[in-house]
Amino acid sequence: MSNIFDLQKRQEAVQFVLTKRNITKTPVMRVGLALDVSGSAKPLYQRGIIQSTIDRLVPVAMRFDDNGEMDVWTFHNTAQQVASVTKQDMDGYVDREILNKRGVSLWGGTEYTPPMQAMRDFYFGGAKAAPASGSFLGKMFGGAKAAPAPTPSATSSVPAMALVLTDGENTDREYTETFLRASVGLPVYWQMVGVGNPAYFKFIEEMADVLPNVGYVNLASLEMSDEALYDQLLGQELCDWVKKY
Repeated sequence: MSNIFDLQKRQEAVQFVLTKRNITKTPVMRVGLALDVSGSAKPLYQRGIIQSTIDRLVPVAMRFDDNGEMDVWTFHNTAQQVASVTKQDMDGYVDREILNKRGVSLWGGTEYTPPMQAMRDFYFGGAKAAPASGSFLGKMFGGAKAAPAPTPSATSSVPAMALVLTDGENTDREYTETFLRASVGLPVYWQMVGVGNPAYFKFIEEMADVLPNVGYVNLASLEMSDEALYDQLLGQELCDWVKKY
């Protein structure tokens, strides 16, 4: 169970990293978290690792979001929004709102586009679809032939930090690439967090290399110190993006 001392130490660790990245004043941002609930991720939930990760991500939301709230989605082949989480209700969150919550779909495959679309729609009011042709990365990595390209349509000017935590490669690579390319005009930073073997995440690493608002962090495990987690999660590129606001 989390306690006030743990929370305070984690807030200090977040602030230490931000100061190191030359962020002296944090802008107001929405903070969203998309959690992979594909079949391969099941052990991370059973061992309590996802719960402990949420405990450590809430202090990030407390630093940026005006209400200290982190919006949460779950995803496998589809995505759904679940209850937001704050410091007041983060204890037992995973059991209460995901594993034991009626209606939450679990343990499917892995597609990145559904949670990204859901987050975009929630923060910026959705977008119209336009036809898209095959791309270089799509041809390189395979996947569906063509995807609807969302036209940026921000109905909110409040920027968003969107964290997507996954333990495996996706099967909708071309759809994801098309979506990410089209979202460059929105005030959102997609921080992709790949947990495990880096060979699974070559696609998102490529996307992070070519798009200005997409980052990629590979964590061998989520079982690391708070300081190490924040240092990797709040990387220089993400913080440089934050400084624009």
